[in-house]
Amino acid sequence: MLQSCQYFSSEKLRNGDVFDKHLYAQNKAGETIYLDSIKNKIVLVDFWATWCKPCRKANPDWQKLYEKYHEARFKQADGFEIFSVSLDEYRGAWQRAVAQDSLDLPFLLIDERGLVDAPWGKKYKFTQLPTSYLLNADGVIIGVDLSPRKVGYVLQDEKLP
Repeated sequence: MLQSCQYFSSEKLRNGDVFDKHLYAQNKAGETIYLDSIKNKIVLVDFWATWCKPCRKANPDWQKLYEKYHEARFKQADGFEIFSVSLDEYRGAWQRAVAQDSLDLPFLLIDERGLVDAPWGKKYKFTQLPTSYLLNADGVIIGVDLSPRKVGYVLQDEKLP
């Protein structure tokens, strides 16, 4: 019981915290993909679901940011990735949303255990969607729950001329 109380009273992750990169989910082909396989990139870790209206509204903007900055060179990183983790329980709903939102990201993933049963909410201290973390190349959080526009500002500021 004490452990549960500690979970609910613990602070949300914030800027400057090191993000535990042992995060994984399945891609469209059912293969397990790990966040720690991404090296020397700025990474947006985005937790979302098909039933989350703000999540769906942001998806096209995340896609545009990915297309604009994926191959960009930054002050301390060699590109930008989005590690998009859907916490939907039904793969079919996720696949339809991916198609409807025109998402074409290499790290487009699903954890079919859902928001409640997947371990990520507890591990990364969140209880609602969308939740996102912008990480520098060293895995340090440089933004929490930023809008696509604000992530764009950060990326533009970090970009080499």
